[in-house]
Amino acid sequence: MGMDRLRLISGLILLLYVTGHLANLFPGIWSLQAMNREFELWHELWESLAGKTLLYSAFILHLGTVFWGVARRRTLRLPALQIWQILLGLLIPWLMLRHWVAATGGESIWGLELDFRHVVALLWQGGWSSLVSQTAGVVVVWLHAMIGLHLWLRFKSWYPPWQGLLLVLAVVWPLLALAGFIAAGSEVQLRADQAQWWAVVEREGHITPEKLAEMTWVIGWVVTTYPLLLLLIFAGRQIRLWLLHRLSAVRLYYRDHHILPVTTGASVLETLQQAGIPHASVCGGRGRCTTCRVRLGEGGEALSPADAVEQRALRRVNLHGEEISSQQLRLACRIHPTEDLEVTPLLAPNCSYSESHLQPSHVTGEERELVVLFADLRGFTAMSEHRLPFDVVFILNRYFRAMGLSVEESGGYLDKFIGDGAMALFGLDVPVEQGCREALECLGRVHQRLAEVNEGLVNDLEQPLRVGIGVHMGRAVVGRLGHGQARQLTAIGDVVNTAARLESLCKPYGVAAIVSSDVMERSGFAHQHLQQHAISIRGRQQALQIYAAESLEDFIESSNKGLHGLKNGSD
Repeated sequence: MGMDRLRLISGLILLLYVTGHLANLFPGIWSLQAMNREFELWHELWESLAGKTLLYSAFILHLGTVFWGVARRRTLRLPALQIWQILLGLLIPWLMLRHWVAATGGESIWGLELDFRHVVALLWQGGWSSLVSQTAGVVVVWLHAMIGLHLWLRFKSWYPPWQGLLLVLAVVWPLLALAGFIAAGSEVQLRADQAQWWAVVEREGHITPEKLAEMTWVIGWVVTTYPLLLLLIFAGRQIRLWLLHRLSAVRLYYRDHHILPVTTGASVLETLQQAGIPHASVCGGRGRCTTCRVRLGEGGEALSPADAVEQRALRRVNLHGEEISSQQLRLACRIHPTEDLEVTPLLAPNCSYSESHLQPSHVTGEERELVVLFADLRGFTAMSEHRLPFDVVFILNRYFRAMGLSVEESGGYLDKFIGDGAMALFGLDVPVEQGCREALECLGRVHQRLAEVNEGLVNDLEQPLRVGIGVHMGRAVVGRLGHGQARQLTAIGDVVNTAARLESLCKPYGVAAIVSSDVMERSGFAHQHLQQHAISIRGRQQALQIYAAESLEDFIESSNKGLHGLKNGSD
């Protein structure tokens, strides 16, 4: 079992204990006696041999794995939330040692028999420093636990819808506990004025001034020693890093212009963080989020195969199986180069988990075969010259809606609107043959949708809206391109330029659509009734065979015939 797994399991056990311990304080809102009854039930559970073994083992494991994790880290450049989690975690022992020595050591070392009455009384009699330390300890423990719980659960599919409710619960729980503690403390203060009550508390708990003095000395010694332990851990970490750096001879080649020395045993992510180079890593290098994934270049064959944690993480992302099996895609946080290695990042440094997770690989960038459709509204520039801006916007939005619905209903992706034109992609998530069929079905839907728009605007238009459409297929680079809010999924390549060229030829040919022969043949649709031509395209040595249709309605007929033929062929 890995260190991360041990830290998670031990942390969950401690969280269970803390959650129940805080719940013991709730009845203090009503009375100290009610709180004490709840404590007796809880005390029996955790003071049993099994309970003590589980609790102390979890505490030692959790603290040990945290210390070990900090000591072996080659860089502390981590996401802000993880930094806060570590800092709060290191602060917990220092704040809670007073409580732990009094509650646990008081019974096992000094023979005290304490229940909640005694613990609350001792804390409130200890003055403001004791109360502030105790309250701060509760807040720090709970914040540390909630940050850790969030960092773990945020990658679970069920978590986001419940996050708001869980946040409310996370805030209310310690507030109720503190309210119970304050109410019980107020009751203690009132009773403490009665010398007889305090004498009974001391007698029942076997509390003596000598024992309290010894406890105070031990608490002071432990509180002073703990910071020295932290100093020793961080000093040892620096010495270890210095020695490892001197022994390293491995180089990391990153983005073609960074050559970085790799500290012995360091991961690619740690090497980048040490050099101050931004690289996506939402989970802080724990192999959970996959945002740090990279494509391997030279030297990748020398790496150890992906372990179970890495394979499980990569399987959650919709990547090509052959890429994973051939070790071309790896997580930067899980690979530790022992020879020179070349890597290329696949995501932007500020990429979020939602942007990267469970998305098709074409979102992050790939070359693939697809179908591109270009459409342009004919004669609209002249039509809009004598219209009010509101009318122009109204008509264009009706046209855009018709185009968008036609593309989406056909299974395509509406890339963008350019002026009064539109660009759509087909075959992103399906075989290109199906993409060809979807693109041609889209032409038929455009005809029907545009007819509905023209019918609705019959009294506002001198002539019906007409479009020219070009459709072509081929290889293109697909990915999320742009900057900021203008960043979106699109395609670039010769196929895009050719589709735009086919659309522009609709006007001189006097047709509504021009489709390349590649699209028609791969779709399986009938095309005997369409005009066939051969045209020259800049950059192509051979002429491109095309099919032209005077009306988009022709593709409804082509679609029906093509589907009928495909069905008969399959029979």
